[in-house]
Amino acid sequence: MIRYAIEHLPHGLVVRGRGVPVSDLDGLGAIAKAHGYEMLDAQIAEKIGATFVFVSAESGKAWRAEIEAGIASQQLTSEAAWLAGTDNGISSRVLFAALSDDADLQRAALARNGGCDRNQHPLDPDEFGRCLRMVRLLGWRDRLTEVPMTPPWLSIAHRWDELAALYDEEYPTGRAPKLYALMKEPPKSR
Repeated sequence: MIRYAIEHLPHGLVVRGRGVPVSDLDGLGAIAKAHGYEMLDAQIAEKIGATFVFVSAESGKAWRAEIEAGIASQQLTSEAAWLAGTDNGISSRVLFAALSDDADLQRAALARNGGCDRNQHPLDPDEFGRCLRMVRLLGWRDRLTEVPMTPPWLSIAHRWDELAALYDEEYPTGRAPKLYALMKEPPKSR
């Protein structure tokens, strides 16, 4: 019985289905590599309703640009466009829902998280980067401490500028060990 289907689209290899056996992952990876795709992209997969998507760095960037151009053509508010876009994840949608004044968008953000913890904070530099880009895009820096949050979120909010500076310094290199270490430090009492 076939549980999933593989589709080769112009920018990547798409896998759709209700479940992919772990024993098939090596074979799927080999197929993807044969087409020049070396990574999975969860945000693109979510946007197109796929289980997962294999892309190359270049094809993923092109695919994201196409998705973002389609969103831009819809003339949405900046908040709605961000939520519809490809540069968000669980923790950034939690932060968005906490800061947005639009109840419909708040509900949509939390619904897209599929019942995940409503207090999920960024666990790594990639997640922090999505939060940072969203806060910068929507101009919400000064509002971070307004929202009642869990101790990890409060720690991040109080260390925001330091975390952001480390992100800007390290992330372009592809590694962010100092940022990751600071994110893992226990919250300081205020």
